[in-house]
Amino acid sequence: MVLSSSARPVRTAARGLAELSGLVHDGTGTLAASVLSHVRLAGRCAGPALSPSQHNAVRAAAVAMQQALAAAAETLTLVVESAADDLGALLRPVPAAADATPHGPRRGLTPSQRRALHHYTTIEGVEEMNAYLRRPAEVPARRRPVLRRLIDDAVAGLAALPRFTGVAYRGTSLPAAQLPRWRPGVVVADRGFVSASASVSVAEAFRGGGNAFITVVGRSCADIRALSSFAHEAEVLYPPGTRFRVIGRSWDDRHECWSFLIEEVDPCASTATPTTG
Repeated sequence: MVLSSSARPVRTAARGLAELSGLVHDGTGTLAASVLSHVRLAGRCAGPALSPSQHNAVRAAAVAMQQALAAAAETLTLVVESAADDLGALLRPVPAAADATPHGPRRGLTPSQRRALHHYTTIEGVEEMNAYLRRPAEVPARRRPVLRRLIDDAVAGLAALPRFTGVAYRGTSLPAAQLPRWRPGVVVADRGFVSASASVSVAEAFRGGGNAFITVVGRSCADIRALSSFAHEAEVLYPPGTRFRVIGRSWDDRHECWSFLIEEVDPCASTATPTTG
């Protein structure tokens, strides 16, 4: 399509706003991770000068700062994306390239890897794939080979995608027996995949009255919204067995749930028995 001289500035502005949205999100994630790093450094430097309750207060402050940054970024991102949509409506839609998406290229994924990751994002997929990983003996024998292939392809697909940088969020309900074990210093893990969202509001909606809101700082997850059945969920996905150390734990009076801050650790960082899954 050939644009008129009056339309070109509109297209340029729309593209600029779309790029700004991504920069706001990525920049906020980096800033939030930096806040966590500096707060942890301050806590280590203070050492015995702070009581356990004061250390917990410092960790809670870090969580609150991260969540405030994320909420502000989400509001700004929505404003920017809305403005970009309004500008884009003035122009004819331009088909997207087959091997690219607004949230990262899919180039390098095989068809089976794309299908496996997409299947995981369906209601049936997440349930049966994680059920197999957590309790394989309870899955019908005839279904196990299919699920094993799907899981292998999904894991390989995650490894081929660009890493998600920044902070993600997970709203859930931890079993009553496990909740007391989620305390600072403990390593937790799940035999299944771990889903989170780049959006605070999506994670809060998923919590749905559950007892835990988890802020996740990691490095092995990938943004899979371009492959998802529900792209608006802004899903990021961690491979099975990813281990996290609980950094902070506090009660959120406003949302009436526990607020946790967890950080991914190397598989060999602890020999503690995983506390979930």
